Amino acid sequence: MESDDRLKEEQFSEKYATADDGAYRLLRLLCMALSYALYRPSFCGREKIPKDGPVILASNHRSLPDAGFIITSTRRTIRYLAKKELHEGLFGFLFRGARTIPVDRNSHDGKSLAAAIRVLEMGNVIGVFPEGTRNRTAEPLLPFKFGAVKMAQETGAPIIPLVVCCGKYRPLIDKARVYFADPVWIGKDEDLEAANEKIRSLMEQMYLENK
Repeated sequence: MESDDRLKEEQFSEKYATADDGAYRLLRLLCMALSYALYRPSFCGREKIPKDGPVILASNHRSLPDAGFIITSTRRTIRYLAKKELHEGLFGFLFRGARTIPVDRNSHDGKSLAAAIRVLEMGNVIGVFPEGTRNRTAEPLLPFKFGAVKMAQETGAPIIPLVVCCGKYRPLIDKARVYFADPVWIGKDEDLEAANEKIRSLMEQMYLENK
């Protein structure tokens, strides 16, 4: 039974780590067209995203367009971790086509995390919203989950913290601004709770300074 579970986990990981980027490129073009038409995004520090090698893009999340702005910011393919419900909804074909990694928030089997780690081990980009859901509160950020720092510690990939600021996300009125911080590396023996709080504090400061 354990070997069967392990095989399923490996198959799941390879499905997303080795996915064809064709559908993603189409999605990126769609994101660019909609983003520039509706929110006129600007980017500060996107050159900090390395041109190759593994990297984790960790962003705040206040509205659905956030992922589109980040996808627009780089030519690199970003494999996003996304709740599995998005793969089953009206626009599920987009999420499935772009090979976003489905996360079952009611399960702790580790498949999604293992797939993301495999993506990083192959030298690619993972996108994650550490808050775990959209922030609908008046607080700058929700408490962070530990996925990003765990992946960084296990793979040696840097985390690039970033924040999206877009007012009330009113199309044609509010302008999106995306700010990227310098890469952060998590040491093998570093305390993950402290590392998580360090990144959260940095992102909160960036958001408050630019919102």
